[in-house]
Amino acid sequence: MNTSDKLVDIIRRLESGEDREEVKEEARQFLASVDPQELAAVEEKLVEAGLSPGDFRH
Repeated sequence: MNTSDKLVDIIRRLESGEDREEVKEEARQFLASVDPQELAAVEEKLVEAGLSPGDFRH
């Protein structure tokens, strides 16, 4: 799973009602492993695809 797919998966899981603390911990670990420049590029692509920047701030 590439970085953008993983980020979308995490966002969807948060929105679906899955255990919030469990998903947040997984997100923290994932984001700690991603290069900040790559993360910024992925966020930009997701916004261009129609996601709101607020979706990244759970």
